[in-house]
Amino acid sequence: TSSSQVKGSSLLYLKTYPPAQLLLTCPKPIVDVRVNEDLVTLSVELGRALDACDDDKKSLREWASDDPPK
Repeated sequence: TSSSQVKGSSLLYLKTYPPAQLLLTCPKPIVDVRVNEDLVTLSVELGRALDACDDDKKSLREWASDDPPK
């Protein structure tokens, strides 16, 4: 985690960045669609990819709420 400090009046601010793995682009599934069955496979894979991406964002929200600002 990177951080930097900035002084302002009598306050000290600490800027902390989220874990890098939570900021990665979510991968898109690649399915060679040639027949209707492949569309079903693509749909399932897209759903899985969305779920995995949502899990990442949930982790980011949990990380951010560990130490709420006062």
